[in-house]
Amino acid sequence: MNTFRLLCIALLPGFVIAGVLVPTGSIIGTAASYFDVAAAEVAVYFTGLTGGLFLGYILSFFVFDHFRIKTVIIISYSIAVLAVISSQTIESLFGLFTHLLVIGTMIGLVSCASSSIISHLWGGNKRQTALVAQDAMFNVGGAMAASATGYFIQQQYAWNMTYFCVSAVVVLVILLTVFSSFRDVGAADNAADEPAGGGAGEPLKTEWNAGIILIGVSVLLFMFTKAVMIIWTPQYMEQILLVDAKRASEFMSNVYLAALVGSILITLLSSRINVAYLIGSLVLLGILITWVITLSDEAGTVLLLGYVFGIALSATLHAYLALGLTFVDNPNHKHIAFVLLAAGFGSTIAPYISSKLVLFTGDVTSSIYLSCYSFVAIFGTLSVAVYLNSRKRHAAASVPG
Repeated sequence: MNTFRLLCIALLPGFVIAGVLVPTGSIIGTAASYFDVAAAEVAVYFTGLTGGLFLGYILSFFVFDHFRIKTVIIISYSIAVLAVISSQTIESLFGLFTHLLVIGTMIGLVSCASSSIISHLWGGNKRQTALVAQDAMFNVGGAMAASATGYFIQQQYAWNMTYFCVSAVVVLVILLTVFSSFRDVGAADNAADEPAGGGAGEPLKTEWNAGIILIGVSVLLFMFTKAVMIIWTPQYMEQILLVDAKRASEFMSNVYLAALVGSILITLLSSRINVAYLIGSLVLLGILITWVITLSDEAGTVLLLGYVFGIALSATLHAYLALGLTFVDNPNHKHIAFVLLAAGFGSTIAPYISSKLVLFTGDVTSSIYLSCYSFVAIFGTLSVAVYLNSRKRHAAASVPG
């Protein structure tokens, strides 16, 4: 029963992150009305969420060296709930940014903690299945949050009503954490739970090698490419294929619908297929999709490719994490934070770099070509990382004794 509670604690943070991030585009208009400013102005302050998430990943490098995972989850999520409750009293845009920054930071910390739980409890196929399931939970949370937000907007509820609903899930995680034992989760936890244990005072040693570094580069490029496609494909349809904005927006609807279904399918497949082959296949699919989009002159074809693209994106982030953790003998929170940081950085720089490219070329098609070439680079870095890891394992196996 304790293992089941720990699994729930590890999976539900994916739901929470989606519940907070996915509705952003929809609630900006409602928030703008509440603060009586333009939507474009309030949108700037919502970057506090993604900035906080990034900050949480950075803090994960250090926090878990000194505090138990159980303690971090309880304190971080409690602060997040208090921030949501106090958001009812916000009267300024600076207050909005501060609250969102705090919420983002707290859920970022717990996101790293949740993956650490999985890495410590399971290995091999069980670990990769559980990590990929985190992406599935993200997509489930995103679909539910998007539907709930649409209803709340229609009924003219407050701009932060979705956050209050997500807070119920956060409270559930806090309660599960309070009544769960974390004795088997991580060296730092064991040191805190059992002060008399041997080696409790020894500093945590973290192994770094070319393979795990290349996985970080590869996931950075992947999240960069994902963001570029999400930003610019609808614009490509409007400017090059000459469809209206409503028709172009159907591309993203198709992507997210397929991502929801694909994440479930890939979670099932991950228990039977080596995660390196799984990621490689999805990246090759991405190369094919972006190449076909540049050749297509039919909006219907691009919309259909949106479903395929959604599957290619559906469960890749934590699949990368699962693969990266196999490259080190004793994975810990620093490896998890490194991969998540790389992913966050890729998503962060994508709008700036791609917009500069489009402005320089004067053609939105250049962003699609950028995505195609980036997918090729992803496949290259992934292949080299897997090759280096294979050589390392082979060398270790050939050592006598």
